[in-house]
Amino acid sequence: MGRIRSRRLLLAATLGLAGTATGQITSNFDADLEGWMVYNDGAITYDAAIGNPAGSARISDFGSGSYFGFLAPAAYQGDKSSYYGGTLSFDIQTNNPTTSGANQPDIEINNGGLRIVRDFPAPADSAWIHRSVNLDVSDDWRVNSVSGAVATEAEIRAVLANITALRIRGEFSTMTSDITHLDNVSMTPGSQCLADTNGDGAVTPADFSAWVAAFNSQAPECDQNGDGSCSPADFSAWVANYNAGC
Repeated sequence: MGRIRSRRLLLAATLGLAGTATGQITSNFDADLEGWMVYNDGAITYDAAIGNPAGSARISDFGSGSYFGFLAPAAYQGDKSSYYGGTLSFDIQTNNPTTSGANQPDIEINNGGLRIVRDFPAPADSAWIHRSVNLDVSDDWRVNSVSGAVATEAEIRAVLANITALRIRGEFSTMTSDITHLDNVSMTPGSQCLADTNGDGAVTPADFSAWVAAFNSQAPECDQNGDGSCSPADFSAWVANYNAGC
């Protein structure tokens, strides 16, 4: 990718280019599984009749093997640095909520070498339960296991910068007839000011030069539209973010 000169970008800015702001990622399962898969012991299907409202991902237990869960599609993977300070939420329903002896994390986010996890009490029997976590140090993220060390800001940011897997637990008992439904998954970016590229707490013309430097070095601050990559499209997004202010 070629280097972009400040003079050329400034000219483009004066022409009023518009951009796309970092957005919420959602899975409402209105018509299909939307790319969600199962991990471990279970079969995943789309359930048009059951949901919150109707339409959800359903996993049925095979009755053997490891605890099953829901594996997020590619939309939730990659560089999600801008989601630090945001939230992850979902609705879940299970027919066997009894907590098993092996306590498993309810949410796992991996970057291929580091894993942060979040634990919750077992959900109520057959009731839809809403879960929501903050994607920062204000929540109880642990490293590698539910009994692991409290995750630091640097560790959470490192995972969000390169998500290779996002998992939501679906099995909560040692029964062989577990059925769990997942609905209304949402991943919302943080409220940090993306246009403040140099991180000085203010949106000024100096952030323009900082964005150009980030583009030329392919730094994370270049990604202004949250698509996980650094491209010329991020300049249009930076202009929109700058004009929107913070």
